[in-house]
Amino acid sequence: MPNACAQSACSNTRPAYSKPKRPGARKRKPLSSFIKRSCPDFIQNALEGLHQVGAEGKILWANPAQLRLLGYPASEYVGRELVEFFLDRKRFDEFWDRLMRGEVIYDFPAALRCNDGSIKHVLIHSSGYWEGGKFLYTRCFIRDVTERVELERELKSQAR
Repeated sequence: MPNACAQSACSNTRPAYSKPKRPGARKRKPLSSFIKRSCPDFIQNALEGLHQVGAEGKILWANPAQLRLLGYPASEYVGRELVEFFLDRKRFDEFWDRLMRGEVIYDFPAALRCNDGSIKHVLIHSSGYWEGGKFLYTRCFIRDVTERVELERELKSQAR
């Protein structure tokens, strides 16, 4: 899975070349070769959860941080519908509708179900990848904010 994950996420890079700035300056190697080498490592070792969801709502891949966050092995997470993990169906519908309208989403709050039954409060950054006007998949970055949400609730209850 790590290679498929990294290859899928990095396959949409375009070669970027640097032109020499002065006569006789040497040309740099294509930036794409650097990206192809470093992107898989970046994805696999990212500290935040990353996953991709296809047009039909199924999870295409997830990085190790995302799997750890929710406590699932890849075999029990990848291939399932994203909606299954949202605690509130209305929140999922709002999230998905915004993506389908082409919005770039920052700090979308959601509560996700973990494998052990616990709930993680997260903020999601997401955008869709479109080709020829057709939605192909999302690019999601997920940050765990459970401790912050619980602390805010505790402070509110103490203030009453």
